[in-house]
Amino acid sequence: MRLFVAIDLPEETKKVLQKVQAVLPRAQMSKAGGFHLTLKFLGDCDDELKVKVEKELKEVKFNPFEANLQEIGTFGGSHPRVVWIGLKCPESIFETVKEMEMRMANLGFAVANRFVPHLTLARIKYVKNSRDFLEELNKISVAEICGDVNVMKFTVKEFFLFQSQLSSSGAVYTKLAKFS
Repeated sequence: MRLFVAIDLPEETKKVLQKVQAVLPRAQMSKAGGFHLTLKFLGDCDDELKVKVEKELKEVKFNPFEANLQEIGTFGGSHPRVVWIGLKCPESIFETVKEMEMRMANLGFAVANRFVPHLTLARIKYVKNSRDFLEELNKISVAEICGDVNVMKFTVKEFFLFQSQLSSSGAVYTKLAKFS
């Protein structure tokens, strides 16, 4: 089974992300659904390893926190491949992720380079003119779309171990365990 550790988002925040998706510039892209903040991608695991992962995740120190939606960004430089919204999070989540990385490394998982809190909006397959696409993206204001600054904030009280199942219609995410 394909596993990852993530924070699920409140429905109100997911609705905001859908509004932002609706105004993205035209390009061949698959829009993300099942919004979440990935803390650690684990990949394929058998049942025995899953049990070990859950045991380690129970030991991770986690404090509830408030996150704030920021503006849009991309991964891929001048040839964008992923469109995302940044998140402003307190230092405590970085410490949680660092501990999680260490615990997962002890189980044989690779350590990620660095944690960049973001929510994926779309994966880009093809853009005719990258420069025009990026200029259009830069005109989008998440704050204007939200209207109310309070809508851009949400409280995080827990994280989850998810299973990801790939299908022809996209990935299906299932919560396997909750940690707080």
